[in-house]
Amino acid sequence: MSSKIGKTDTKTISELKACPIETTFKVVGKKWTILILREMFKGLNQFNRLSENIEGINSRMLSIRLKELGRYGIIQRRIISEEPIRIDYQLTDIGRKLLPLLTEASKFSLSCLPSEVYRDGRPRTSKQIPKHIPVH
Repeated sequence: MSSKIGKTDTKTISELKACPIETTFKVVGKKWTILILREMFKGLNQFNRLSENIEGINSRMLSIRLKELGRYGIIQRRIISEEPIRIDYQLTDIGRKLLPLLTEASKFSLSCLPSEVYRDGRPRTSKQIPKHIPVH
C-alpha cells in the first residue's frame, strides 16, 4: 500500500518548522473546536445558538474557542446590529477548507469505529456509509 505521507522531497522537509498534520490537529483538535465547526457547517452562526447546540460547553469556553478560531482566520466575527447588539460568526474561505477533513473524519469513524458511532455497534460496508457528513 502506498502512502503520500513521507514522500516529500528533502527541500520541502527542510523548509518546515513543524509537522503540518500535528499543526492542523493542534488547532482543530482542542476540546469543543470540532463541535463548534460542526455546528457552523450546519449553518449555526450565533453565539447563543452555538451554546444551545453544543452540550456541555459553557459561555467562557465557547468565547475562548471562537476567539482562537478567529485568530487562525478560520472564522470571522461580524457585528450585525448595534441596538440591540447582535454578533454572528462566519466560516472564512480558510474555514470552509476544513469541510473535506471533517467529511473524511466522519467516514473514518463510520467505517472503522462503528462501536463508538452506531447504536447497534455493527460495522457498515462502504456502500452503507452516507456520502454527506452525518451529524448528531
